[in-house]
Amino acid sequence: MAPSPFCVRFLGGRNAGGIMTGIRLSISLSVVSILCSSTLYALTGDGTIPRVLNPPATSDLTNLPGDLRAVPVPGPSDQDLAEYVRDKQMAIALGKAFFWDMQIGSDGVQACASCHFRAGADPRSKNQLSPGLKHVPQQDLTFKTGGPNYQLTASDFPLTRQAIAGQRGALDQGSDSNDVVSSQGVPFLDRGPDPLGYQVGRLKTRRVEPRNTPTVINAVFYHRQFWDGRGENLFNGVNPLGARDPEARVMASVGGSLIEVPVALVNSSLASQAVGPIVSEIEMAEPGRTAQDIARDLRKGKRSRQLGRRVHGSRPLQQQLVDPSDSVLGPLSRYPERGLRVKSY
Repeated sequence: MAPSPFCVRFLGGRNAGGIMTGIRLSISLSVVSILCSSTLYALTGDGTIPRVLNPPATSDLTNLPGDLRAVPVPGPSDQDLAEYVRDKQMAIALGKAFFWDMQIGSDGVQACASCHFRAGADPRSKNQLSPGLKHVPQQDLTFKTGGPNYQLTASDFPLTRQAIAGQRGALDQGSDSNDVVSSQGVPFLDRGPDPLGYQVGRLKTRRVEPRNTPTVINAVFYHRQFWDGRGENLFNGVNPLGARDPEARVMASVGGSLIEVPVALVNSSLASQAVGPIVSEIEMAEPGRTAQDIARDLRKGKRSRQLGRRVHGSRPLQQQLVDPSDSVLGPLSRYPERGLRVKSY
């Protein structure tokens, strides 16, 4: 079965394996289209970003950056992009729809934008605690500040507390906490109790990410994404790791045959970032869900074992109102009805 019109309008070149590639690129492009500018990076003549410039230690108001509107937005070249994207504007529209669509999460509610909907970040204060899952050398599953579904209060802060106020050094073992204030994702979408402990009694609560949600504002200018930098500047078409995963391949149609080919798009850290949350069992996915499952659903309309429902045939943003004045999706809006005029992904 051929891809739906919404996909086929922007997919080009390697179309056999390009649907998820297009989705990944379009997520990044949609974010690119709404972000502001920055001067954190020095751009070379070919548009690559060789290094990060350290800000001056002090300022006498003569070494301030220039007009941010004059700073070029980094991204893959049009020539490189043309190998995967036929219609850039439709790719941007698809990406923005995919970013905001509640149907994409395995629970039918969680969207990429769920954790970035206010100033690009997450202002919620209930069920926003992680118990220190990134603690080393051993993962910490014990909440110290509150617990699952806990309502944060001003008295909970700061989480890090010193034994002697105002002095660096030993922490107060009685009140110091390695809990992290972050963002809730999906509950444990499998049978049995949550092995990470996100439940109140027998009722499962939504899991919470182990790191605080970064804002998407100006994220296009970050050389890498995520707090640990694993979202590489070079996008490999499969995962956030870029060239660090030499086995990453996508399927391409060459001479009527499908072959595995590498992808290497520079200045595409947002594409590297975008492929992580949609398969995270804490953020958006149930156990075992893969990007290929989503692509298969979108392309063929089969009921995915992981998703447990049909995404193909579902109108983009069909649960949500789309502002007709939106700079990207406005022309496709069905307002005052929900969703877009495009009938299917």
